Amino acid sequence: MPLLSPASWANSLRFLYRKIRRRALQVDRSRIELKPLRETDVAVLDRLGPASPEGSYAKDWARQRSGEITVLVAWYGRRPMGVGLVHWAGPRQAAVQAIYPGCPEIFRLHVRPHYRSMGLGTLLIDEFERMARARGCPSIGLGVTYENPGALALYQRLGYGEPAPSDFLDEFDTLQPDGQVTHHSIKAHFLVKRL
Repeated sequence: MPLLSPASWANSLRFLYRKIRRRALQVDRSRIELKPLRETDVAVLDRLGPASPEGSYAKDWARQRSGEITVLVAWYGRRPMGVGLVHWAGPRQAAVQAIYPGCPEIFRLHVRPHYRSMGLGTLLIDEFERMARARGCPSIGLGVTYENPGALALYQRLGYGEPAPSDFLDEFDTLQPDGQVTHHSIKAHFLVKRL
């Protein structure tokens, strides 16, 4: 019987580790709760990392209280698994707002790495769509960068498409660990779903 090479052995161990880890992380989807951000959630979420390059969950909380956005958090017990936001007044980028005025925009949709491929992104999007219908919105949209083909495939599978030319430059700043601010311009699509 041939012995495994060190590389084959390492690959086998990585495969087993991922399989065991995935099984350990399986969750009962019926226990996942989607809740709007509460003031008491801010500290819990901030401990996991910054909300975004442009702010903190405390700023998101203030924007939610003003009615500008809704922040949804996917909870499994007391553990946050994912988060997403919707901007109710329409797309945040002026070029996209000109094409889709008043179309609510889902943005900063994020599922923690260990919980990806479990349907959490779909749950968050479904809830945002339900909320938009309840507000009488005829459509809802979201942006996705060219660099994220997995997310693009998910959104298209959920019925999001491009009824009109909607490429844009997603421009934002990130705060680096050393305190420096880096500006980014990334080509993106804006996808819309009729509700």
